[in-house]
Order: sequence, then structure tokens, then C-alpha cells
Amino acid sequence: MDTAAARLIEKLVDHGACAALTGAAAFAGFAAFGQPAAPLLAGALAYPLCWLALSRIAPAVGAAPLGELMLDQPLIVPAGESRVVRLFDPTKMPADRPSAAVLAPSPDASQALRDALSELRRSLR
Repeated sequence: MDTAAARLIEKLVDHGACAALTGAAAFAGFAAFGQPAAPLLAGALAYPLCWLALSRIAPAVGAAPLGELMLDQPLIVPAGESRVVRLFDPTKMPADRPSAAVLAPSPDASQALRDALSELRRSLR
């Protein structure tokens, strides 16, 4: 989605939010005072104040350039037992086709998971 379309969508959402707040303020004004002028006054004040507040918020689109997520960038200080590091280790990646080592079933780590969870429970007590 390009920036212009995203900004248009943000503007439409802001208008919708202001309209919803205006409706709520008008209902509250009528419920509180019971006079027909109360909802008109509440709505006339709510919409511009809401629009003013929302226009002061910086737009999220294009505000700060985001870097690309590159999975081949190494971690700064990876832990030796980290599975993520081993998962994206370039020396263990297949060259062109999946090898038998890659397609081999992974060892069952359910017992290690149970042990880690029980150790976590003990540490929280």
C-alpha cells in the first residue's frame, strides 16, 4: 500500500472516530439534560475538539523508516543453545535441494520442555 492511500485511510478512520465520539457526546448530553439543545451543543463541541486532538498526533505511515528484516544478518551475541541461531545457521542450510538431513524428523524435545516448565514453576514459588 502506498503512503497516500494509507494516509487517506488514517484520515477516514479519524473522521469515523470523531463521528462516534460526537454521537456519544450528543447521547450523553440528551440523557443528562433532556433538552434538545444539549445534544446539539455537545456534538458541536465534541467533533472539532476530537479532530484537533487527532490532528496533533503524528501519522504512523512514513514517520520513521523501518529497516528490512533480513534473516541472513547474524545476531550480535547469540547464545550457543539457541534454536533460532541453529535454524538459520548458513553452514547447515541445504545448497540447492533439501537433503535427507534437513528432511529427517527432529528429536522429540517434549521432555526438555516439561523440565524447563517445571523449573520455571519452582523458581516462581
